[in-house]
Amino acid sequence: MASAARDPFTVPTRRRLTTVLCALALVAGATALVTGPAAPAGADGVEPPVTEIIVTIDPAVTTLAAVNQSFGTTLVAPSSGLADTYLLAVPAGADAEALADTVAVAPGVLDAAVNDYLTPPEIDQDRVYAWRVYAWGEGTPVPAESAYALDAIGLPAAHRLSTGTGVTVAVIDTGVQLDHPALQSSLVAGRDLVQGDDLPADTGNGLDDDADGTIDEGAGHGTHVAGIVHQVAPGALIMPVRVLDDEGSGTMWQAAEGILWAASHGAKVINTSFGTHGSAGLLKTVVGRVTADGVLVVGAAGNDGKDRTMYPAAADGALAVASVGPGDVVSTFTNRGRWIDVAAPGETIHSAFAFPAGSWAANSGTSMATPFVSGEAALVLARRPAASPAEVTRVIKSTAVPVDTANPRLRGEFGSGRINAAAAVASA
Repeated sequence: MASAARDPFTVPTRRRLTTVLCALALVAGATALVTGPAAPAGADGVEPPVTEIIVTIDPAVTTLAAVNQSFGTTLVAPSSGLADTYLLAVPAGADAEALADTVAVAPGVLDAAVNDYLTPPEIDQDRVYAWRVYAWGEGTPVPAESAYALDAIGLPAAHRLSTGTGVTVAVIDTGVQLDHPALQSSLVAGRDLVQGDDLPADTGNGLDDDADGTIDEGAGHGTHVAGIVHQVAPGALIMPVRVLDDEGSGTMWQAAEGILWAASHGAKVINTSFGTHGSAGLLKTVVGRVTADGVLVVGAAGNDGKDRTMYPAAADGALAVASVGPGDVVSTFTNRGRWIDVAAPGETIHSAFAFPAGSWAANSGTSMATPFVSGEAALVLARRPAASPAEVTRVIKSTAVPVDTANPRLRGEFGSGRINAAAAVASA
């Protein structure tokens, strides 16, 4: 952990303001900045066609070799943590979705689905959002418009009892700027599932890889998320695991493998500020597995502004996080529903940013709300290291502040309410 004298989140230093608009704001028809995720801009990303399926078999009935022989598939990789689960390449020119449906009903096959793409909710390939980003080249105090978040959850009082020391929080995302002055002393070894190496750096390649008219729109997302975890739990260790590229795109398999990798390498809390609305059997299974192993998964609810489940947040055992702004008024962009567990501040959240390197920025979304809850979980676990995911969840939910009064038309759709870190740590 950085010393108090060097922590750029708490110590004012000379501010050098440069207003930075993410490429996300430069979509077709964008004429103004917004403070949070905007309406669809009509610039769909162009993902390459899916050419892989994920298959789980019952080895008492069939074998991988038999499946491959029957359907012309070939092994890409076995799951690192799930027995009898495989990533398979489909034959050239085959329709992966149609093939997955056929394989799914074959004798001995327990599940088959396409290895589909997923993104952070702020960088949905079908709905390109604008972010409002203010970046500084040096450390700066948290601006007043963002300070509400820290005060709302009682963070100063919580820190008198816990800073999260001894707890590792994995940030499964676009990676982290590994030498960011706010984060580098808190980072532990991570993994890059995109490049297949041990350097999960949050970087851009300067190319429009998904042909949507913007460049590197996902870059910086993971650094921003990690910075929020650090603000809430400055004593916690942060494990960066990169499963999303610089366009904010990854696959179901990469996400699942990232979660499994983090759980097997010491993470006690896993932050997933990304997701999918599609087939999510693999993510549900993975969440169940790591939860049983004592690891808490915290997930973003999504930014569709309606009752629409998003995975892994909606999986059994995960904590689904919605967003509220000042006064606990729910964010217009946040998803809602009976499947939500809690809400957290998610509007104009000031945190670390990677572009320019070593900067800080303000962004909005359920991706920003989620690491508040991951950080809170670390605060609780530092006080109760043996607590199970279910026990940590109970503490977080039982101490949350109801938001129904502030949102009478949305009663019962935001779980237990807005988190209260001070109360949670006090009751741990």
